[in-house]
Amino acid sequence: MVPEDNEEALLLARLQAQFGDMDLSALTINGANDDTQNSAHADNEEENEANKTQREENVPSEESSAVSPTPEELQAWQEAQYKLGKWAKEAKEQASKSQSEKIAQALRKRRQHTKQQVALHLSSKGYDSDEWEEIFTPPSLGTQHSMFFTSSPTEEGIEIVGTHPLLTQLAAHGDPEVLGGQWKLLYSSNVDGLSFHKLLDVLRGYGGPTVTLIGAVPAEQHRLDKNSANKSDAAGGTLGFFTTCAWKGEDDGRFFGNDDCFLFRFRNENETNNDEGGDYTATPPPPQVSILRPITSKGNYMYCNPSSSSTGGKPNQKEIQGDGIQYGLGVGGTSSRLRLHLTETFESCRACTLTEGTFAQGHLLPPSWAEDCLYYFDADALEVWGVGGEEWIELSLKEQFKNREKMEANLKKNGLNYH
Repeated sequence: MVPEDNEEALLLARLQAQFGDMDLSALTINGANDDTQNSAHADNEEENEANKTQREENVPSEESSAVSPTPEELQAWQEAQYKLGKWAKEAKEQASKSQSEKIAQALRKRRQHTKQQVALHLSSKGYDSDEWEEIFTPPSLGTQHSMFFTSSPTEEGIEIVGTHPLLTQLAAHGDPEVLGGQWKLLYSSNVDGLSFHKLLDVLRGYGGPTVTLIGAVPAEQHRLDKNSANKSDAAGGTLGFFTTCAWKGEDDGRFFGNDDCFLFRFRNENETNNDEGGDYTATPPPPQVSILRPITSKGNYMYCNPSSSSTGGKPNQKEIQGDGIQYGLGVGGTSSRLRLHLTETFESCRACTLTEGTFAQGHLLPPSWAEDCLYYFDADALEVWGVGGEEWIELSLKEQFKNREKMEANLKKNGLNYH
């Protein structure tokens, strides 16, 4: 009798010979047992995995077991995140500033600190802070010529020698620290011509403090009384603007700058104190210089919005349709009504008297004809001076030269010219 195992082996051999390469081991008893064992093993693995998952779900996670923060803790975290974001923004802005802008920022912080220390010292001694007078270096034009500070003989026949009195008063009552020392002529209509394009070219990229002087005459096209004295009979006026901030060309009517600036006017010799209407901010008032300082630390200080035509481009859609935004240079007011507006043609400029919320109230034009011309004037002379001392001026000019080189290189890549 053939053993059972041998019979099974013989049967498997015959079937294998008949069906070729097919695996017939599963047909045997041992093969079936192996499959059963494998299936059972797989079932056990699935059961174990399910039990493991269930155990993990039953165990509370670290996040779910954490205690919710209190409102105070949440507020402290939010404040910390805000400070981190603010510091990162300030660091990015500081890195993008030029060296001359950093000097202006450091000057501003130092003067604020000095002012506070002086006020504390004087109050401890029983003095008013207004009684403190700063000693400054007199301003100097050197051998440079100015249309506004001439050395021509006065009415008494006395020729002015040394620093012009108006220049001294402007520096002493305006900003002794920055306006003292050497001045540098950057633009003069007497030399460069009365050109808005050239004016922009001088201001563009210059990061140091500047003084802009404007010679004003009545705008005849705005006169209410056409029979009144003409331009030649009316005494012209001189007004201007001082700032430690750089002029930046914006194309959407935005203001910039800070309160480290002021408007000013030179009074004519025949004017009286009553003509000013008590608009002086200094006590006693300067003999011939009227200073109009900012009355807020967050105002509309500086405005530079050149049109496409002034920069050599084609007029955009806003310029064609008219959007109410003024083009040119401005100080104070709003983009549609500037306190001081210097147009691109230098005609029909405007200098208003009433405060607009940024600068103190006061005349910028001679009261004898300002109201009759609705405070419009034509600019017949213009100068821009770099101030702040030789070191600051030299640094600003070097930075301006580098900025122009970069701009010229970028324009050449696009097949354009700088001018």
